[in-house]
Amino acid sequence: MATLEQKQLIASVAFIFRAHPVIQAMKAALDSRRFGKALEFVALSAQHFPTYRPAYREIYYNNHAAGGGLFQDGLPHMLNAVEWILVPTRKILADSAHLKLEGVEVEDSVNVLTRHGEHSEIMGTFSSKRHLPHHPKILPTTPMDPH
Repeated sequence: MATLEQKQLIASVAFIFRAHPVIQAMKAALDSRRFGKALEFVALSAQHFPTYRPAYREIYYNNHAAGGGLFQDGLPHMLNAVEWILVPTRKILADSAHLKLEGVEVEDSVNVLTRHGEHSEIMGTFSSKRHLPHHPKILPTTPMDPH
């Protein structure tokens, strides 16, 4: 940060899910309250790194200090998307493990429970894996409050 300030530069983190048309459509639908007020959501993602990112063993992903592991590499994008679609995260509980991804010791599996909103009134569940086929989903779940 000191270098940025000294050189009078601006930096930001790119949360790319906000630009995805499906995520934008989901936000528009929830903002319209067409389905009522969201009470709970489930976000699931997986990506088979040996197929889609075969160099994962040699790049930053294999090292927490370099920003690797699922907590730093993928989960922030999901959390940010949900915060952008709904409201900020107020509480978070996480569990992670290295279950299968060969050639690294960083976590490849994460499960997270969250609470969102001013009074933590929206419940959230995230699950992300880096050793399974890719099937990203962020789903508002029933029940929805029609009021």
